[in-house]
Amino acid sequence: MKPYFFNSDIEAPFVAPIFSEKLLYKEISSSFDSVTTCLLLFPFGVESKRSLTLEEIGKFFKQFYGDKLHGKDLNDKKHIDWKSWDLKNFMTLAKTNPIKFLIKDEQNIEFFEYKNNIFYLNEKLYNEIDNNSTLLKNILDRLKYRNINYFNRKYMEEK
Repeated sequence: MKPYFFNSDIEAPFVAPIFSEKLLYKEISSSFDSVTTCLLLFPFGVESKRSLTLEEIGKFFKQFYGDKLHGKDLNDKKHIDWKSWDLKNFMTLAKTNPIKFLIKDEQNIEFFEYKNNIFYLNEKLYNEIDNNSTLLKNILDRLKYRNINYFNRKYMEEK
């Protein structure tokens, strides 16, 4: 099992138990792509929030993919003319991927919930992260690194 955010077993003991034992050590799957990173960056990268409305997530996605490099990832048939999308289209993108997959994955079910167009982080997980600034910084650094690494690897030849 590879950790989501940690490069070595040395760093792992410095995080909160629920995060290190469960979420961080699940296998990295191909579904952990730019939209998943984008969604996970939002609750703590903008302001610390346990729940996000689909509209808030859609606005963040619109801003995130408005970046020239990030926008390259919206390159298949379902994303045609994405630059002219309104907020509703970005809300649909968030709902169909990654929210749908995060809440249906058995390994994630205890960490994420989605109901009435609101995406929730598990309360215990949220409190562990929100009350530990070192852990929060570490998670954000790792997510940002993962995001940069993803785009550099995927679009390196296009630079």
